[in-house]
Amino acid sequence: MANFKQFLANKGIQVEFPRGALRCGEYFTLRKVTNASQKGGGSGTQQVVIEGPLCEDYYKISGSIVFTILFVIIEKPC
Repeated sequence: MANFKQFLANKGIQVEFPRGALRCGEYFTLRKVTNASQKGGGSGTQQVVIEGPLCEDYYKISGSIVFTILFVIIEKPC
């Protein structure tokens, strides 16, 4: 989440990191959710959940996060 915070801040979005959730602007919160119920005993899958109203800022934040995730996948292949 620290990487998301830095990336969004560089995009001009006001961000803070109180109580384990990334707060973006006035209306949006990003949370990392892990599904530990996956078979195989691994750490499970991780998801980033965006909470907030659908508006221009929502699409700006979600688009930035998708770009960041794709960049990490391309930069660090399995």
